[in-house]
Amino acid sequence: ANSDALWLLITIKKACSGLSNKKNEAQTYLNKLRELLTRKQKPEESTDAYMKSLLSGVQTVKLAGGASVFCPELTTVGQLNENELSKLKMAITSAATAEEKAFAEKVLKTRKEKCMEEAIVAMMMMQQADMVRFGRRYAEIDRGMDLGRDEFPTDVTGTFEILTMEEHRLIEQHNRQQGNMNRSYTFAQQGGGDSGEDRQNEGGGTRRPRDA
Repeated sequence: ANSDALWLLITIKKACSGLSNKKNEAQTYLNKLRELLTRKQKPEESTDAYMKSLLSGVQTVKLAGGASVFCPELTTVGQLNENELSKLKMAITSAATAEEKAFAEKVLKTRKEKCMEEAIVAMMMMQQADMVRFGRRYAEIDRGMDLGRDEFPTDVTGTFEILTMEEHRLIEQHNRQQGNMNRSYTFAQQGGGDSGEDRQNEGGGTRRPRDA
């Protein structure tokens, strides 16, 4: 019963993602992977909407059979922290039965894969963000690598926070510029809006009309 429910759930997810059993699997997989890797944030698209769309694309690729794409064998990113790794290894070595050991090994494998996937998707989200808005911030982080500082986010939450902070900075900058323009316009109106009568009165009282 559980296997039938799981099969039904996967089938529904595939249908919602536009995957069809009538298509060639390799064709579908490559098409969905290409769509994901070429998906760029639109100029007016919010960071929240962009993140949700990208994560949906990731799930579609995984449903199409591409889960391994997000788990490459990298050595410097997507790694478990030492504390968590130590605990998971301890669970394996201290397992009392073969079943417990197998379960602990599966947990370790799953956590490693999840950690790597987070790092890959986080970088994808950074690289495919709207570079008109976020290119300056991306370049700053990238230059830090030359100085020995790897400040690229290692999970999707980290990328979302970076893009959101930059988005807020740009909005505040725009509002300040708009405020300065409004103040300049008001000043220009006040300084250059003298009437003809006011100009006549400059420098010495009201000019009296000549007697007829």
